[in-house]
Amino acid sequence: MSYNNNIYGNAAFTGAYSGALAGRALTDATATDYVAVKNAAALKTAAKASAAIIASLPFIVAILTYLSSPRYIELLWTMQAGKVALAISAVWMTFGVLVMRKMINFDF
Repeated sequence: MSYNNNIYGNAAFTGAYSGALAGRALTDATATDYVAVKNAAALKTAAKASAAIIASLPFIVAILTYLSSPRYIELLWTMQAGKVALAISAVWMTFGVLVMRKMINFDF
């Protein structure tokens, strides 16, 4: 008869935590999982803040440009080429925001 060094046995403890718990206590595994969930939540919050800053930058730059030289930026809504540029920019901004949203929304 061979002695099994694994404290959980061969088939006595099978499941999602079987490999993770081999050699460490349940409380250690639970504490590690708790820390991992808290870290993921902190990363998600930081990613949301970064995405909000990145998404707002074009609008902030446009407003500051308009305040500093209004005739320069008025071409965007007075000329046909400017209107096309604004429409294309709006589409790309929408794509960018949707990609950032998809990257941020992860389950943990």
